Amino acid sequence: AITDATEENGCLQVVPGAHRDPLKTHCPSGLQLAIPDQAMNKAAAVPLPVRSGGAVIFDPGTPHASLENNSDGFRWSFDIRFNQTGQPTSRSHFPDFVARSRANPPSELNNWRVYKHTW
Repeated sequence: AITDATEENGCLQVVPGAHRDPLKTHCPSGLQLAIPDQAMNKAAAVPLPVRSGGAVIFDPGTPHASLENNSDGFRWSFDIRFNQTGQPTSRSHFPDFVARSRANPPSELNNWRVYKHTW
């Protein structure tokens, strides 16, 4: 969190334990600005407020979405996702890269300028 994330300004919400359920495809055509209702059991969702400088860590299969921002301000955050090398990210609309590989160190991307050009 770059700024405090509160329920009022739209903090993240997750459905605890749902990462064990079958994966639901919710953005089949790429970037989508809202999670479809059928992909998120909002009745079971739990808000995750976090103070500036804090982090929320969860399994990538956990259904998650931001609450609506009902404040007059912005909520800023930084999103980092880790996947096992060679496994699909399910986010093909964003360029991927290898951050670390013991098996193939030359495949690692360690120059942000190179990554910038993939956009």
